[in-house]
Amino acid sequence: MVEAPGSPEFKLALVGDSAAAGIGVSTHSLGLGGSLARELAVSTGRRVEWRVFAQSIANVQRIRQRLIPQLPVDHDLVVLIAGMTDALAATPIDEWSIDIGAAIADLAVRHRCLLVVGTPPFAQMPCLPSPLREALDERGRAMDAVTAEFCAGRPGVVFSSGRTLPDETDGFFAVDGFHPSARAYARWARSLARTVG
Repeated sequence: MVEAPGSPEFKLALVGDSAAAGIGVSTHSLGLGGSLARELAVSTGRRVEWRVFAQSIANVQRIRQRLIPQLPVDHDLVVLIAGMTDALAATPIDEWSIDIGAAIADLAVRHRCLLVVGTPPFAQMPCLPSPLREALDERGRAMDAVTAEFCAGRPGVVFSSGRTLPDETDGFFAVDGFHPSARAYARWARSLARTVG
């Protein structure tokens, strides 16, 4: 919970893979969930109740079948973060299309607003060697194109690129060189709050 004087309470949920789970930092409060809740409390003036339904290395099929059904209905905002595991596992694009389309459709009818986040910036991850980083980045871009198409024109659904890093990325990755740092989660949260604000 993030306290603020306004009412009614703003209900936020994150569902997805390791980035939704806050991997890379020591607590959920420093991850995307806590950071976004604080940003929304400021921008809305309302107390924010936030929850995370996530699992490291969850692919979109697992997110769709196991995690999404756990969400109570009628959040003010749900953030769906998927794609990292599928890119790494080379999930065929037709399988990705089926599962991400179904996940978006399910969440869109059960919640007020859905923010769908694209794949991460593989090309900038320090831990990945070349040419793997370029191959993953290309795969991620193809997946994002499919995801953005499912979001386009659907009321209450917004697609946000997961590739919006600054030119200077020092300190933006956790010690593993793969997941976001606390600084990156905070910056990402500000960007997402502006996207839905």
